[in-house]
Amino acid sequence: QNEPKWGPQHAGTHSFDNNGGHRRLAAHESSGDSRPVVPVPVQWPAAFEPDHLACGPHSAENHVAAVTVTGLGAFVPLGSASGQAVASPFTLEGLLELGMARSVTWGHSGLLVLTGSGKIASCPSPRTGLDKSTCTPLEVPALPWFLLDETAVASAAELDDGRLRAVVGTGGRVALYELREGANDET
Repeated sequence: QNEPKWGPQHAGTHSFDNNGGHRRLAAHESSGDSRPVVPVPVQWPAAFEPDHLACGPHSAENHVAAVTVTGLGAFVPLGSASGQAVASPFTLEGLLELGMARSVTWGHSGLLVLTGSGKIASCPSPRTGLDKSTCTPLEVPALPWFLLDETAVASAAELDDGRLRAVVGTGGRVALYELREGANDET
């Protein structure tokens, strides 16, 4: 059976001090200029409360996608800090059968949604002005369900070379996964 499998969970430990962590932020010098954080005035669709934000690639017409766990979404144009932004609503259809959205990433081929069941759905990039996108589950194994408890933070992304990776953080640990063609359960 040459079915793709998620690679093994990395079992090593990481020491912040022994791996240069103490130097990473120490090298950052502040210029002393502080800039205030200014909320962007956005006119959201009625009763819309986003759970996830996804920044689009260069081809995404300079928008950010805001998405709820049920697949309702809205585009917010970048550069809207100069005035009132009006969010354009859209719907990601086909997600509810897979579970609530746990994370959303936006790549060149569209939105990638990691669901509560561990399945990953691909949603073609909804374009501004269109009101829906139909999502389909990827034909890959689901991430282990026991890693996706209520406290887990998880995300999946497709790399430029087509490889699929996922990360799950829970209980103070982080598990990194990469989908490999032809991998078996032992590796």
